[in-house]
Amino acid sequence: MQKILSLGSEIEILKLLHAVLKRGGYEHHFTTDPQEALALLHTHAFDLLTQDLRRPNLDGADLYDVLRQDARLRHTPVLIISALDPFNLPAKYARLIADLYPHHYVTVPFVPRQILSTIQNILLDFDTPLPPIQPGAAFMPQQSMLCHTYS
Repeated sequence: MQKILSLGSEIEILKLLHAVLKRGGYEHHFTTDPQEALALLHTHAFDLLTQDLRRPNLDGADLYDVLRQDARLRHTPVLIISALDPFNLPAKYARLIADLYPHHYVTVPFVPRQILSTIQNILLDFDTPLPPIQPGAAFMPQQSMLCHTYS
């Protein structure tokens, strides 16, 4: 059974996602604490991390950068589930959006079938690890290694 960890700021959305993923046959864990999520990612083998973008402390962009810099965690696929419009986000989200949109980004409200289909496609197609961030390197948007064309 594939394991999914979800990190979000709204417990109601996490509970709904939990019900959808359990019904879809996934083992699902969730938390609202980014530090707990990092600890879980380091101690358990998750097949996917879902996260929202805006959280206090360690937001979605910051956590994404942490994952990319960690040799063990950079291979974990990420799905963004957010109510935020990916085209109207602050500049700090540019790298994340360039890497993950559109195939690893689902907007809230979502349709359960859409979440399950997106996750299935990510887990079936994900075979390219995230590239490490080079310290001091400037970010230049480019076509993502994570965006796949689904037929």
